[in-house]
Amino acid sequence: MTFTIEERSLIILYYSDSREETVSALWEALPDIDDSVTLISAWNAIGKLGAISDAEFTSVFGQEVLENAG
Repeated sequence: MTFTIEERSLIILYYSDSREETVSALWEALPDIDDSVTLISAWNAIGKLGAISDAEFTSVFGQEVLENAG
């Protein structure tokens, strides 16, 4: 699954310990997103996260989150 830079940024911003918790955090953020482009990216990220496995989620985003935390 390919994620855009915008989708990846949102996922990293709302990253949690599991794919489901990250999706929930994105859902909760939707009403607060004012920019239509960001809102579309958030919806797309939610959809794409629903289409990958937990293992893929951890593999793709776990390391990226660690790298951005420093």
